[in-house]
Amino acid sequence: MKKKTFSFVMLSILLAQNFGFAANAYAVTTTEAQTETTDTAKKEAELSNSTPSLPLATTTTSEMNQPTATTESQTTEASTTASSDAATPSEQQTTEDKDTSLNEKALPDVQAPITDELLDSMSLAPIGGTEYSQTEVHRELNTTPVTATFQFAVGNTGYAPGSVYTVQLPEHLGYSTVSGEVTGIGATWAVDAATKTLSITFNQRVSDTSFKVELKSYLTTEAEPLVKIETPGKNKKTYSFDLYEQVEPIQYNERTRTTGLDGEIFYNLDRTLTGNQTLELLTTETPGAVFGKQDNLEPQVFSYDVDINGQILPETQTLLTPGKDYTLSDNSLGRIAVTVPNMNQQKAYSLSINRTIYLESASDYNYLYSQQYPTTKIGSISLKSTTGTKQTTDFTAKTSQTSKVIADREMRSMSYISFQSKGKYYVTIYGTLTETKVGQQIVLESTNGQEIKNPKFTAYGPLYENVKLEDYFDIKTEGGKLTLTATKDSYLRINISDLTMDFDKKDINLSLSTPVIGPNKAIQLVSDQYIEPISVVNPLNAETAWGNYDQNGAYSSRTTVSVMGSKETPIQNLEIKVKHPNYLSLRATKEIYFYYKLGTDYTVTPTSDGSVIKFTTPITNEIQIPIGFNYVPDSLPKDKSIPVDTIPITMSAEGLTPVDTTVTTNSKRGSERTLQSSKNQFLVNARNDSFDSLSVRTKIPAGADVLFDIYDVSNDQVDSIYPQYWDRGYYFDKPMSPDSPGYPTITFDENTNSYTFDFGKTNKRYIIEYKNANGWIDVPTLYITGTAKEPQSNNNEGSASVSVQNEALDILSATQAANPTLKNVTKTTVTTKNIDNKTHRVKNPTIELTPKGTTNAQIDLNSITVKGVPEDAYSLEKTTNGAKIIFKDYTLTENITIEYNTVSANAGQIYTETTIDSETLDQMSASKKKVTTAPITLKFSEGDAEGIVYLATATFYTHNIEDENQAIAKVSFELIDNVTHTATEFTTDEKGQYSFDAIMTGDYTLRVTNVPQEYSVDEEYLTGKAIKLVKGDNQLKIPLTKTIDHSRLQVKDSTIYVGDSWKPEENFVS
Repeated sequence: MKKKTFSFVMLSILLAQNFGFAANAYAVTTTEAQTETTDTAKKEAELSNSTPSLPLATTTTSEMNQPTATTESQTTEASTTASSDAATPSEQQTTEDKDTSLNEKALPDVQAPITDELLDSMSLAPIGGTEYSQTEVHRELNTTPVTATFQFAVGNTGYAPGSVYTVQLPEHLGYSTVSGEVTGIGATWAVDAATKTLSITFNQRVSDTSFKVELKSYLTTEAEPLVKIETPGKNKKTYSFDLYEQVEPIQYNERTRTTGLDGEIFYNLDRTLTGNQTLELLTTETPGAVFGKQDNLEPQVFSYDVDINGQILPETQTLLTPGKDYTLSDNSLGRIAVTVPNMNQQKAYSLSINRTIYLESASDYNYLYSQQYPTTKIGSISLKSTTGTKQTTDFTAKTSQTSKVIADREMRSMSYISFQSKGKYYVTIYGTLTETKVGQQIVLESTNGQEIKNPKFTAYGPLYENVKLEDYFDIKTEGGKLTLTATKDSYLRINISDLTMDFDKKDINLSLSTPVIGPNKAIQLVSDQYIEPISVVNPLNAETAWGNYDQNGAYSSRTTVSVMGSKETPIQNLEIKVKHPNYLSLRATKEIYFYYKLGTDYTVTPTSDGSVIKFTTPITNEIQIPIGFNYVPDSLPKDKSIPVDTIPITMSAEGLTPVDTTVTTNSKRGSERTLQSSKNQFLVNARNDSFDSLSVRTKIPAGADVLFDIYDVSNDQVDSIYPQYWDRGYYFDKPMSPDSPGYPTITFDENTNSYTFDFGKTNKRYIIEYKNANGWIDVPTLYITGTAKEPQSNNNEGSASVSVQNEALDILSATQAANPTLKNVTKTTVTTKNIDNKTHRVKNPTIELTPKGTTNAQIDLNSITVKGVPEDAYSLEKTTNGAKIIFKDYTLTENITIEYNTVSANAGQIYTETTIDSETLDQMSASKKKVTTAPITLKFSEGDAEGIVYLATATFYTHNIEDENQAIAKVSFELIDNVTHTATEFTTDEKGQYSFDAIMTGDYTLRVTNVPQEYSVDEEYLTGKAIKLVKGDNQLKIPLTKTIDHSRLQVKDSTIYVGDSWKPEENFVS
């Protein structure tokens, strides 16, 4: 027995030395000791040290690639208990002979089950941590990775080769089908995921031995969060866990959409609250308004069981008793508070509410009365904005740990009117649910006495349901007065459509009074001006401006011709003659109200004394035709501004008396100065006049780094340029280039830090746009002053100033997705944003990729691809568990995309983090230089199971087929992952080698793409040779054959005798 024990130990030591990353299965003998281990270890060490690293094995692999129980770096341990008994060499040899004869016996065909209890204990610990306590409940994230350690003890009962011990594995741990070796005792272990069993198969006779097997697994539950894991074995253990997922702690389930709330609010869905807790519902206040409430049902409180995903189990609903299980400490409009004195952490609690909220009165509100149409003013009143997230009425559920806006209601609208057409309106009396008490009145009145006709009422209750207004109000119309008198209390929204009044050749003025704003108060809802079928509206506000705009400009109340056409009384053959001076051109509007189009329905034609507008299509709509003018370049001296003029207009149409009137160009838009500024732009030569010499000088602040673009925005280059709109960036898609016609001569004076733009002789209009050279940073505003001679100021220099500022932009975005085939692989895609070749360049960036989370993931360096830049622009550098992409002597001028795979060692949650750094980004905030992906949960247990891969190393070696020690350099390959289809190109170095520090295991296709001219390679490498990379270190040798140059062969004579041997080199010399 002594020597037999020794042979086991020797085997384990040899395995430990040669296969440094084998499975975590450990054997410990407990009977006899060994004494010869020191000398043996020395000899083995000498043997190991004398083994050369090259030439490499022709195929991949070492024994380390056998199935294992872990995916991390592992070591195999073997130890024995010390003893004073020493074995003599002769005894050792005798026992070894016996062992040899025993081990050479054939194993039985049928594996015999072992019924003895060999498992001493099974323990659980977090990865890299100590064993979980059995007296505490451990709150852990679902799929938290754990280490399961199985301690086995074999007594003095001998078990024959082929004997199998099987143990049932506990629930709530994740398993994959996996197998490995128990080092030192000639046994294998295997996990069957389907049956959830662990089996040990002894391949030789064994007794008086102990060993352990470690598996990496993960905690898991599908529904029940409180789980107990009871371990098998002689010494049973029980671990208690409270598993959780990241879920929203508060949710709202709406039963009915209402003005208020009708639903159930669920608290503690994440099971974190315990003890004395107060559950609240808060309602935001509206300044200046008084709201009322009506509880259609008293608030109720329920408790529920809840699953791991925060889903309540409806069948477990329990109605709690007020005063016993909880206290309703507040039930006001602004706050409902429920105090639960003994909250069960494992339960969710709900507040069931059915409450209507309505407006009672308003002492402060917003009143808006403005010109919304050329001849119509519109009025409205609304409540003040709240402090809610959308300035609305928010309902917020709150606990001691968190709060959430569960619903919001727009309740600011009070009363307003909508214009349907002249004399026809849509009136909203109550835009939000409003209380009206018995006897209160709502009054609509036409203050000019026109009769109110055909009002069509609609009313809605708290549930947005239609109700009959007559059930709540007595409705009376007396001439120009409409009165609604409440016959019962109500909470309603009230509208009137198609409210119609005849003008009777006077303006329509309509007012409204309601109980909400108080007695004896009325607001003006509409003032609709009476106009003739054809008339000029706002005749004193005709607009003049430089540019080539085709509409009335940025302001209302400009001059128009009003045409009151209809299908019943169309206006036919309308003609408008405008006698304007030659320094103005009449704006030719391209389209009027979408109904009428220039060149199809009407024309605008210059005449000798002005312009004429002619309609060939009958006008069957009420329309407004803009009457505005553009300055004609060079039509006035440069020192003379556009004057104010009175311009005659004659309007005529079939069947109507011609109307002669005038308009006055009192509305003059925009400065006429030669140099103007707005935002970060200078405008040069606004009027588009001709200059014999034109130059602009701009002074840059000391130390500022700026860029500029120049744009030609002359009338013949752009459409519809206008004084109020020129700075909107509409023309930035076509900057001028130095060889563009009219591009200025630009000089820089270092002494004054000034740029001079010499346009020379020109008749063009320009924009100079200044930008900060580094647009990534939010720097203090730069002010740049420009000067130019102003003809309208006696050619004295005028100045203008622009401001240059940056809004820091995002630079990174990233997404991550699980691989559909490989359970422990994810793919991350990182994309840069906003990079361009102007102000958002990035010089020599370093981009760091880092896996995060609980899965101990690493990046497959072989999988990293960078799209959008040449491969020689960057290098890859491995970090602790990630990688850096380092650019050298390269500036990014467009966005790039990075893709890579991560390989996880254990189950759990994984996300990735990407950071970018560059001298260009020194002043960018750290938060903007970093992006993380949303976490993904991976569920798998370790092992060589289907769908699990590992990170390995691989070295490719190219050599002469006739001499493995003769390395061949500069052989190029393409390596294709057969699962992810990632393709990597590489070339061997001067030593004939290329190494991968981190590459996924699995099936690949290796293809030779280029070999030195004097060598050839087997056809299978040219078409693609299938290879398999396994765990650990892979060594692959690719032999090449030296080619013979037959074109240079020389021959010589020789004599060959019968029986002699012959070699080609005796007659052929190259």
